[in-house]
Amino acid sequence: MLTARESALCLKDPGCADPECRRRTATLPVGKFKGERLSWVYELDPGYVAWFHETVEGYDEVKAAIRALDGIEAHLTAFREKRQPSSQKRLSATQQEIEWLMEQFSVMTVDKACKDLFDGA
Repeated sequence: MLTARESALCLKDPGCADPECRRRTATLPVGKFKGERLSWVYELDPGYVAWFHETVEGYDEVKAAIRALDGIEAHLTAFREKRQPSSQKRLSATQQEIEWLMEQFSVMTVDKACKDLFDGA
């Protein structure tokens, strides 16, 4: 961990090799926040940072800095869940039971029933 003075000096030195310093000075290389500090973008729009991490190819150093941000894992998980195809989202047992009783089946219920029926053979 750097002292406050060392930290201030490192922030002024773009060639600083300290991981903490590099994380704090990382900038986004592309997109609507191109050139902006990662820490500032994360405070402003954590969903954008999660989107960048999950969809933009390459930029491993920036992605490592993203993974080091406090609380980012929750945003990454939320982004991944939103991207999950609706056919893979699970219905609650109660919702499935209601559909069966009302004889009005959602596509997810029919897909699940077919998968259970034919993939289990």
